[in-house]
Amino acid sequence: MNGIAASGATWIRIDVDWPTVESTRGVFNWSVPDRAISQAIADGLKVDALATYTPTWAETSSGFPDPSDYAQFISAAVAHYAPMGVHTWEIWNEPNLASNWGPTVSPSGYAQLLEQAYPVIKGIDPSSTVVSAGLSPATDASDGSEMSPETFLTDMYAAGAHGSMDAVGIHPYSFPYAPMDAGTWNTFYELPAIYAIMEANGDGAKKIWSTEFGWPTTYPSDPSNAVSEATQATYLTEAYQQLEQWSFAGPAFWYDWSDGQDSTGDFGLVNADFTAKPALAAFTAIAQNLAASS
Repeated sequence: MNGIAASGATWIRIDVDWPTVESTRGVFNWSVPDRAISQAIADGLKVDALATYTPTWAETSSGFPDPSDYAQFISAAVAHYAPMGVHTWEIWNEPNLASNWGPTVSPSGYAQLLEQAYPVIKGIDPSSTVVSAGLSPATDASDGSEMSPETFLTDMYAAGAHGSMDAVGIHPYSFPYAPMDAGTWNTFYELPAIYAIMEANGDGAKKIWSTEFGWPTTYPSDPSNAVSEATQATYLTEAYQQLEQWSFAGPAFWYDWSDGQDSTGDFGLVNADFTAKPALAAFTAIAQNLAASS
């Protein structure tokens, strides 16, 4: 955590994993997220608290999380963490993938979760910021296993999500390609199109938060997805410079700090032994430039 703060980062995204905190209904154990969040606050980092995933007891017959149970959990979480200095909540992780939601994706089901969570959070911490779930790059699969961010967000709005979020979360990965390589497959390149959906639904004053993005330097299951360490640093710089040009872009969270945290590959700014990759210097330079211009 000290290294992250020293890099020039001002934000960190930390899991408040529902199954870990409330593995038994009504019994809360905050020790795991407490350790990370308390250190982040001590190091001067602002926390995007990611409240996500479903304990077995909260699954409905359809496999989706029960929105009322989630609302009770988020109520307890906000009451616990607001006094510590946490005032930003991201509601779920990548619900446009069935693996993170239920047997099939459900924009309307997610909208219900968001609609119940939002007033609970605001009732406890009125000045808080509520970010909708970061949506993963995906296609519109006929079997319901995944849905593109554009389609999912459009259907969220159609289901009534407007008014239940202060910002829209997206995970604009484009690896192994450059951030602005043109194509509808490139979620980073498509950020203006995603913002256009927000504008069309009356949310043009809100920001897109890129709550995960990055490029891996190893990717064992498909080595073609990996980039060199030099390319990682180059794409990082290009991405942040582009985000500065978009007025709709909010905070952008690089994934990840160190290697060895993700079984699919190594996205870190530093190696597993915390020695720096070139991307760390690139990240720090961007952070310093942003600080100087603010």
